[in-house]
Amino acid sequence: MPANKEPGSEAHPTKIRTISLEVFKARCLAIIDQVAATRRPVIITKDGKPIAKLIPIEKDELLVLTKKAKKRIKKKTTRSR
Repeated sequence: MPANKEPGSEAHPTKIRTISLEVFKARCLAIIDQVAATRRPVIITKDGKPIAKLIPIEKDELLVLTKKAKKRIKKKTTRSR
């Protein structure tokens, strides 16, 4: 096994990287940072079966989500007054 490859993870230049749930739990912040930096998704597996896909958020999606969140916050703050 190469030194830079962790047990429970697979990587191939043309394939989506897969990692076990155990590896994800141990290194979740680093994996999230890596997905954000490389823009490449990661499949998380449990008992060898895919259970989740971590994907980078696109800038236009982020703007839409931010606008929706601001509207919700504004509605909640005006109701509580």
